[in-house]
Amino acid sequence: MIAVNGAFLGQRVTGQQRYALELSAELLRMNDARLLRMSAKASAFASWAWAQTLGMRLRNDEWLLTLTSRGPVVAPRHIVTVHDTFVLTNPEWFSPKYVSTHAPVLRLQLANAKAVVAVSEATAESVREHVRAATPVVVAPNAPASIFFRSQGDPSEVPACAKSELQEHRFVLAVASHDPRKNLKRLVTAYDSLPLDFQKQFPLVLVGGQGDSFRLSDEERSAIARYSIGYVSDADLSWLYSQAAAVVFPSLNEGFGLPVVEALAAGACVAVSDIPVMRWVASSYADYFDPEDTASIADAIVRTALKSEPDSSISDWVGARFSWQKSAQVVKNLADDMAA
Repeated sequence: MIAVNGAFLGQRVTGQQRYALELSAELLRMNDARLLRMSAKASAFASWAWAQTLGMRLRNDEWLLTLTSRGPVVAPRHIVTVHDTFVLTNPEWFSPKYVSTHAPVLRLQLANAKAVVAVSEATAESVREHVRAATPVVVAPNAPASIFFRSQGDPSEVPACAKSELQEHRFVLAVASHDPRKNLKRLVTAYDSLPLDFQKQFPLVLVGGQGDSFRLSDEERSAIARYSIGYVSDADLSWLYSQAAAVVFPSLNEGFGLPVVEALAAGACVAVSDIPVMRWVASSYADYFDPEDTASIADAIVRTALKSEPDSSISDWVGARFSWQKSAQVVKNLADDMAA
């Protein structure tokens, strides 16, 4: 039996929270899990403090499953989910405050976890360097929500977030938080280097927001702000994916890269960084570029935007490879094996 740590409930939904909501829903549908909730809405600190007590709330036959970074540092029968290890491997990408609070917690969680769920094989490889050799590590990847699949949306419904100059299949889209590893400054530099005629024909649209966790210079913030439209709803994002001429993902590294899978599900033409996790996620269905070379990024933007048509089989491939049902089954099997 799985007891799901519900500390993610009530948080703003970004990548980790979406993973937790979708995977926990599937586990609950399997009737082999219960959701541990706080009794009332609480501050971030109160939620964190509550999570530290979850080990004492377990029944004798239960395994605690933490799906986001907000979990206990010590708990019996604890399965920890890791979305990435960048706070340990690349602390320069984060604010000093974030590193000082999150790095020690992650180290303790990994040291005390009885098993670990990773969201990609690349993340699993990194996790194995930080846990005991005997600790089981399984891969249960993210998956796109049904709204992003090509057959689900209504492309005739233009969202409010679409600026008046956006035309169908006549803009370049990037979806990312304003985080140094997302490499948006290089993306903007690459785009700005393109001929003005191309920029007028294919305006750049950046979706996502910034937070206090990341370390960005004023120059980077200013460059990103020129093209950013902030956060949008899933319905609006689905339209943007499906109507973009190119979706570009220039990250220096990723734990998984959910926007890439969402874009592919929507039938978009995608250009991504040539890094191991993107090769694992996108396979042969993306155009690859060197994320540290602005000329390489610029060339990929043009190649992708000028493609005549995306491969119509991509959406089906995504649905067959990435699903919340499959990932939930991986987690359930892990818990069953640990309890045996």
